[in-house]
Amino acid sequence: MEYEVIRSNPQYLDPLKFWYDRRDVYPCLFQLALKTLSIPATSVLSKQCFSKAGNISTSGRARLEAGTVEKLVYLQRSMKPIDVDQITAEELKEERRHLEKSRDLKLRTAAYESALASH
Repeated sequence: MEYEVIRSNPQYLDPLKFWYDRRDVYPCLFQLALKTLSIPATSVLSKQCFSKAGNISTSGRARLEAGTVEKLVYLQRSMKPIDVDQITAEELKEERRHLEKSRDLKLRTAAYESALASH
């Protein structure tokens, strides 16, 4: 019975409106409908992702694993451009100290692994 009333009501041609009006009665279904119905109906984003993956996974980088390419695409999409003019000298020094520490740690780790391998 309710189906016929809903079906004949033109305001419910929009499924988001339908579920919004019933959000108090069916809160879980409303959340599910909101997530599902708000997915863009365009393939632009997926084309951009495939394009970026194609740019990363070139013939010169054929040995990259799929997980690595996926992480690189994610990083490329999520990184914000840096305005170099707004970076202070202290921030640059701190970043350099951080990079030197991580480089030093990598060198010590490599030396440790090499020592373990020789025994």
